[in-house]
Amino acid sequence: MNLSTKYTKYIEYTAQQGDTWSSLAYRFYGNCFDYARLIMCNADVAISLLIEEGTKLVIPVFEEDSETSEDEEGLPLWKQA
Repeated sequence: MNLSTKYTKYIEYTAQQGDTWSSLAYRFYGNCFDYARLIMCNADVAISLLIEEGTKLVIPVFEEDSETSEDEEGLPLWKQA
């Protein structure tokens, strides 16, 4: 996980049959290896192969910090100040 990553919003999600930590990471983040984010924010849920159907989870929404101004957005790195 990028240390500059922060979460300020959450999505409430109810686990469905067959959900796993890695399948939810892939669904919400596009990377099945980002499951640690989910586990950390749902510390009260048992870590097991399958998440019990009906379990209420919070899915953190991550926003990347940007050190560039909006004017520099979209410019190649070598053109940014």
